[in-house]
Amino acid sequence: AAFHSGRAVFLNGKAVNYVMEPCSVADVKDPFLLHIVPVEATDLPELSQSRGFDNRDFRFHQHGSIIDGKCLAAVPLPDYDIADIKIGQFRLADGEALWRATLVGNAGPARTD
Repeated sequence: AAFHSGRAVFLNGKAVNYVMEPCSVADVKDPFLLHIVPVEATDLPELSQSRGFDNRDFRFHQHGSIIDGKCLAAVPLPDYDIADIKIGQFRLADGEALWRATLVGNAGPARTD
């Protein structure tokens, strides 16, 4: 799991789960980074193989909800074995990272980048 200023991000089965509290619309207006690095690059779609990761960046409304001041999101993961998952959030205006971390393996610990 990764923890950062009221945010917890963790793997739960075949999904990456985001929990943010307290949380408002302003906290989730910027896009979320989600780059999945497989154990075997050949597991990626052909167009992603040269990058070495599956880019699954998303907007919060695609996978999440705000309930009683808590933001919750669950993003499904692919079926292949995962080496690590780069997570974070970036400001749309300039691409600057607001926060970043790495989840290691399918169930490994997190490290902050």
